[in-house]
Amino acid sequence: MKLHQLQRDYHFNKNADDFVEILSDDYISVNRGEISHPSKAANTERFTHYFSSVEFQKWDDIEPPIIKFSQDSTLAYTIVHKQVELTSKDSTGTTEMEKVEYAWLAIYRKSDDGWKIECSVSTNK
Repeated sequence: MKLHQLQRDYHFNKNADDFVEILSDDYISVNRGEISHPSKAANTERFTHYFSSVEFQKWDDIEPPIIKFSQDSTLAYTIVHKQVELTSKDSTGTTEMEKVEYAWLAIYRKSDDGWKIECSVSTNK
């Protein structure tokens, strides 16, 4: 739950560097029908751009996350159902409100540096 809360904090505080630090070096993303293996630099650039272009009003759980651990406590996953509300400016400078409901799965691996996200699979309505 601590990592789950940190992710929310990183979004609201626009902290791309710390957000990317919780991703493993060989992080895999499954999103919009694509599988990608972005580098740390690519993730930092992506999240820096994203965080700087939006203002979050809501990044809240619709229901409590489901969290499970492997028997040896080296792997874990969370299943998250979240409502996200944010504003951004369109090409004319007009502020737009976006409300999206997401569900995702994040797989974590325990390492010497703590828990890292190995993979995330995301969908939205």
